Amino acid sequence: LALGLSVLVAATVSALAGPQGTIVPASDVKPLNEHELKAAFVYNFIRFTTWPESAFEKEDEPLVLTNVSRGPPCARVREASNDKLHGKRKIVLRTQPDPEKLGPAHVLILGDLTDKQTEALLAARRSDPVLVIGDEPGLAARGATINFFMFDKHVRFEVNTTGMKRAGLEISSQLLKLARIVEEKKQ
Repeated sequence: LALGLSVLVAATVSALAGPQGTIVPASDVKPLNEHELKAAFVYNFIRFTTWPESAFEKEDEPLVLTNVSRGPPCARVREASNDKLHGKRKIVLRTQPDPEKLGPAHVLILGDLTDKQTEALLAARRSDPVLVIGDEPGLAARGATINFFMFDKHVRFEVNTTGMKRAGLEISSQLLKLARIVEEKKQ
């Protein structure tokens, strides 16, 4: 598990790094703060997830990542995913703080929503091929696909495999090995 997490962290750091081939002296590397680390994790969650072909209308349609928040993670996610691709698809980041005005999306990052808004959004997107990522205690058990949590002052994540399968998403077994698997509560 420790080696797998090290590999994911290395991939995470590379998602935030400069142009490929750039060598940065160790003395210039500063530790990532919580928001930077979560943003890089989000990019890697996307990298290690496969969507069904039915999730896209056209072959060149971008993968749409929507932040349902205005908080710091939005800017960090933009930095981590800027100019990146998922296969041949460009990753497009949108911000929509009003969950009732969401357009089509392949990834939703839930931020500072009320419980009522969160529950409505999870219910509305329940069977859609959408990777729903949150940062709230118990959110994966309530229907999100991936949820961050802190353990021993470290950022960790949990995966709702029931929701993942219902949405038609496939997440790499290597990523799942690093996750805490949670069961979705019956509705």
